[in-house]
Amino acid sequence: MTEKELFISWLNDAYSTELAMMPVLENHANDAGDFPEIYDRKMLHLEETRRQAERLETMIKSIGGKVSRVKTAIGTISGMGQSISTEFFSDEIIKNFLADYSAEHLEIASYVSLIATAKQIGEDQCVPVLEEILAEERAMARWLEEHIPMATAESLRIAANESLTKRRNKNLGRRKKGGASWFFQPAVLVPLLTAGAGITLLWRLAPNKNGSNGAHRLTEGINVGKDNLNNDGNDSVEETNVVVTETVIIAEEPDLMIALASDKEGL
Repeated sequence: MTEKELFISWLNDAYSTELAMMPVLENHANDAGDFPEIYDRKMLHLEETRRQAERLETMIKSIGGKVSRVKTAIGTISGMGQSISTEFFSDEIIKNFLADYSAEHLEIASYVSLIATAKQIGEDQCVPVLEEILAEERAMARWLEEHIPMATAESLRIAANESLTKRRNKNLGRRKKGGASWFFQPAVLVPLLTAGAGITLLWRLAPNKNGSNGAHRLTEGINVGKDNLNNDGNDSVEETNVVVTETVIIAEEPDLMIALASDKEGL
């Protein structure tokens, strides 16, 4: 391979790199949509990168070379992959800055080498264009370096907010989960049952307007039924002591069973 052929090959490498950077810059600009200064600067450099690719393509053809389709395809595919490399990270802003800063310095080194090559092999007409592109890459690298502290601070702030949101959601989830079983906790259910049992006991033992309680009223009802049978003249029905047992749970002692017994004369 001659020096000129090698120079054309390196120009194709630079062209492929610019193609790869376009989707990356566009994606990184969109990632920083909430930060107008970052968005505007990266969109500006995206336009610069498009023009750089066009100038490199023209330069390659002007010195008798051809644009490599293989390298073009590789650059396009590589750029698509790099454009989403930080998408799933909460600190994508600073990661994008670091990736772009590294890419800019790789391009700077590449154009410094291309300028030296053009001068050495006598392709001086390429030098001004290459120097113009180099100046744009250096300006972008300086801007990135100056704004790395800001991007770092924003990434820390976003990470802290996300951490706080996760903790809040976690606590909210615990409260919702616990709410469904809250009623069935012993500390809640036992007092409720105890209170209900106490109310039932008071109602059954409370005297009515005639002075009898629930147990007496039940016994009186049975006695009336027995008297009616006897009054019908059915002498074959023997008088029998009827025992009524009623079980009541005392509020203070859930396991204590009280038997209320009565016969036809009463309790």
